[in-house]
Amino acid sequence: MKGYEKLGFLKPTKFTKATEYVNEQINLVKKLEENGYTYKTSDGVYFDTAKYPQYGELSGLNAQNVLEGARVAPNPEKKSPTDFALWMFSRSGEMRWQEWDSPWGRGWPGWHLECSAMILAELGESIDIHVGGEDLRMIHHQNEIAQSECATGKKFVNTWMHGAFLLVDGGRMGKSLGNAYTLSDVEDKGFTPQALRYFYLTAHYRTHLNFTWEALQSAQNAVKKLFDLVGAYQEDKNAPMSIEHIERFREFIDDDINLTWLGLIRRIKTRP
Repeated sequence: MKGYEKLGFLKPTKFTKATEYVNEQINLVKKLEENGYTYKTSDGVYFDTAKYPQYGELSGLNAQNVLEGARVAPNPEKKSPTDFALWMFSRSGEMRWQEWDSPWGRGWPGWHLECSAMILAELGESIDIHVGGEDLRMIHHQNEIAQSECATGKKFVNTWMHGAFLLVDGGRMGKSLGNAYTLSDVEDKGFTPQALRYFYLTAHYRTHLNFTWEALQSAQNAVKKLFDLVGAYQEDKNAPMSIEHIERFREFIDDDINLTWLGLIRRIKTRP
């Protein structure tokens, strides 16, 4: 939470934990079962994607291009490679840390289920915006849509926003590579949280952003100039020019976070 405060982020209204919504997940599977979208195999209860004609519209996913087994071992009992688990059965002789009783036997929810269940419980059957990493678009979010809409009969999400990966020195970021930097690492090198936030905002959320210490230094320099400018305008903050720029800034942000706002700030910084 200290990171939220340092970066100036608004705190979430509520933090949810999937393990606190197991009953809701079970009820969601029961609803899908009642609506005729499930079938049972020896290892679990699955969603029948063939019964949902819109399956794949978000991601282009279909039986030909899905790589079954990328996350779990293939199940030859599945009707289609795109079918996904709603509830997995506990395996004989195998103890899991987290297991629950259900109408289908003891086991655990499929990993796509929790997001839909928590959204339905806390936000309702239809939501305006759903965000996530670009890696979730192909399968996870597609499955969220299928199970949610087939349970409620309503459109699940109005707008999807998928963020591109952050690169480090042109490559992937990872702990094993020693380049998974934290906010503390940034501060230890003399950079401010505001500089890091400004750096993140220099690329559209659907564009890969390449982190380098040189780029962060440029961001810190830009933030300093911006703060200096704000200080100079303190006595004239209600001037017509200021109000006009605020309105234009809001227009840019409302347009899929249009980065033209950066050009607006640069023009303001160069005004005499």
